[in-house]
Order: sequence, then structure tokens, then C-alpha cells
Amino acid sequence: MTPIAAVVAEAFVATWIGSILWVARSPLRPYRKRKNWFIGVVRLAGAPPKPVPLKPVDVRFETLRAGGPGGQHQNKTESAVRAVHAPTGLVVVAREARSQHRNKVIALERLTLLVKLAGELAEIADRDKVQTGHALLERGRPVRTSKGERF
Repeated sequence: MTPIAAVVAEAFVATWIGSILWVARSPLRPYRKRKNWFIGVVRLAGAPPKPVPLKPVDVRFETLRAGGPGGQHQNKTESAVRAVHAPTGLVVVAREARSQHRNKVIALERLTLLVKLAGELAEIADRDKVQTGHALLERGRPVRTSKGERF
């Protein structure tokens, strides 16, 4: 699409955003008194972002002392692992195993699940935004009005 066509398309779309009033008796319920129907037109966000794949180069591992009960071994060795996913900023800590290598595997599994869950939550929030938009429909100040049985 050329830049001029994009500007023309944007201007056309802008004239339709808002409430549209349709004045007509319902063909499905002809005996009802209601004849004013409001339709809300909103601009939806673009396609939802694709889930961020978990690449090993994006994960930064930090070792730390686990602390807590478990004797001298746990208090003197750095067996706990903190994994930080750089693109999303999500952080997990694993300190269950005595081995640092095993804790890295556990932290990576948790981080994979957390990144997947964050993507699902963002998708749910987008769907919820669309649903709540219906309650925000403004009646009384339509940007366009249509009359008659055919819309």
C-alpha cells in the first residue's frame, strides 16, 4: 500500500470509529417498541505478540548459596541457581537439589513454564479488553446514523 493510500484509508476508518445509530424495527422482533440500535466500532490492537521462544543465549544463570536448613554443605557451596530471562525479565530460583547442575535444569524448566504462562496471560488480557469494550458503548452521540430495514 502506498503512503497516500494508507493516509486515505486511515482517514476513512477514523470516520467510522465510535457509536453508530441504526434506526429500524427489528425484523426478528417486530412487535417490540425498540427501534434504536447502537453499534460500537473500535480499533483493535494489532495481532497479539508471538510467544517469546526460550533460547539458551537469552538466559543468564547466577549461582548463590542456598542457605536455610540442610547443614554445612548447603551453607558453604553455591548450589542454588537463579535464572533470568533477558527478553521478558522473568526470574526463577531453584535450590531444591544439592547439585548446581540439577538446579540449573530445574530452573530452566520453571522458566520455560513461566514464559509460556506469561504469553497465555497476555492473550487472555487482550480477549478481556475486547469483551469489556461492549460496556463502554456510548449511546446518544453517534458518529453515523442509518435509517431503514437494510443497514
